[in-house]
Amino acid sequence: VQLPLDVEAFVPGSELKRGSNEFKNHYHEGDELELRVIRFDKDQKDIVLSETAKEEAEREEEEREEERERREEEEEREEAVRDFQEEQEPEEPTTGPTTLGELSGLADLRQEMEEEERREAAQDTEESSADEATDADQEAADEAAESSDAEEETATDDAAEETPEDETAFDETAGFPENFPRVSRLESAGVDTLAELREVRQQSDLTELDGIGSAYAEDISEALDEFDETGSVSS
Repeated sequence: VQLPLDVEAFVPGSELKRGSNEFKNHYHEGDELELRVIRFDKDQKDIVLSETAKEEAEREEEEREEERERREEEEEREEAVRDFQEEQEPEEPTTGPTTLGELSGLADLRQEMEEEERREAAQDTEESSADEATDADQEAADEAAESSDAEEETATDDAAEETPEDETAFDETAGFPENFPRVSRLESAGVDTLAELREVRQQSDLTELDGIGSAYAEDISEALDEFDETGSVSS
């Protein structure tokens, strides 16, 4: 065959698509062929070309391209599965809360957990029976849930009537009675007297105070109810 720059090369019959027996019927002088160099010897001026080698190279390239496309599709499917699984999983703790509401919720939850741990430790040393403790907790919870402005005023009047005449009444504007729980927490929240505590309780939920979770609020409500009934708070 004739190459550019008047260079001649050789194509063996075995390297033709039609084979060595039929090439005369299918190839004619002046035809342009697409060939691939399979041997080049500069010293011997020997250049051997192949038609089948070029087709084989094209087939291999197509196979490699198909394999690349297959891998890309598989990677896309795997990535889609990972994205779906990540959407179903809860948010990782390393991201942390992002809003004031979440921060407040975490603080309340932590306080409740700490208070619950202290309660469990205290129950081991209590002398009262488990039934009595359960009844007292249930009664305190019911009273806190059903309390209203009218009930608070009635409880205060009843407590005043039951107080002996010779006993000096506690000044609710002067602070908190002895043994009253969570006084430091209340003072940190800006509530310095029993009178202020009553006003806060009438207007809103105690858990809205800074540093007062639901467990602390329950202890404070129980102590306030006990003071209204007996005029004192037990240790």
